Amino acid sequence: MRKILRVLFCISLLSIVLQPFAHSEESGSPQKILIVVEGSSSLKNAAVGEGRQLAALLGHFNTATTLKGVQDYKFGELDHFDYIFYIGFEVRNAVPTK
Repeated sequence: MRKILRVLFCISLLSIVLQPFAHSEESGSPQKILIVVEGSSSLKNAAVGEGRQLAALLGHFNTATTLKGVQDYKFGELDHFDYIFYIGFEVRNAVPTK
């Protein structure tokens, strides 16, 4: 019973999170999404692979995704996007503040 409740909770939470993406399909203009990964944008970086998977999942909705390594990020770029995701694995790699 608890397992069923957990699954239902996860499904309802996911539907709440994805609700803005569903509305963007109706408006016609894609939601701009920035995916920032730890390290560089090199394909040898494991976080880039995870970022590409996230971009593929978000591609099911009306979105335009940009994937960038933290080393390539420039201050103020967040202002040009509707949603931002950060993918990092190492605890010592902090989310950039500037």
